[in-house]
Amino acid sequence: MPRTQEERRAGTRQALLDATTRCLVTRGYAGTTTTAVVQEAGVSQGALFKHFASKDELIVAAAEHLHDELIARYVGRFGRLATTADPADRLDRALRLLWQLFCSREMAAALELEAAARTDASLRAALAPAAARHAARIRAVAETLFPESAAAPAFHRAFDLVVETMHGMAASRGIGHVAAAERRLLDHLGEIARAALVPPGDHDAHP
Repeated sequence: MPRTQEERRAGTRQALLDATTRCLVTRGYAGTTTTAVVQEAGVSQGALFKHFASKDELIVAAAEHLHDELIARYVGRFGRLATTADPADRLDRALRLLWQLFCSREMAAALELEAAARTDASLRAALAPAAARHAARIRAVAETLFPESAAAPAFHRAFDLVVETMHGMAASRGIGHVAAAERRLLDHLGEIARAALVPPGDHDAHP
């Protein structure tokens, strides 16, 4: 059955967002021009501007798309951990899963945008609302996925520590990646999170 006009429009928009992500990863922000994006997506400049009035609008939409992809992937994969009986083991696996996403292509693209926004006031202003929405969403998701811990006074401090540390680790991976040091940091983050969020009686079975 032929696709409807709405389906074709949605497909073109998706292709443009995916192409923008690939360009950010392979070419960097400076190389992610509208010309590069349409070539990567296999569409015309006219098709791009039917969906996005400017490069900034495209970039913001791509950032929101990246955020949606990362959250949806985490929630989907986390569902397979929900039956883990041991709270400490469940938390440790959740942290490892989070780190996998920090090492993903989508996160690499998001980090590229953050780096570019540091010295580009226009880009920084365009991305700020999307970044604020994403921060609020991931906090809400964390509270939903760990309802037994969300009320603990240390929950948000531990959450912030894990996210900010992994963010810094991901940003430095391309400069001097040392696998052993990375594993030590992840192990230490797990220890801190378990100490803050898992009741003392549930620590005994975890190494």
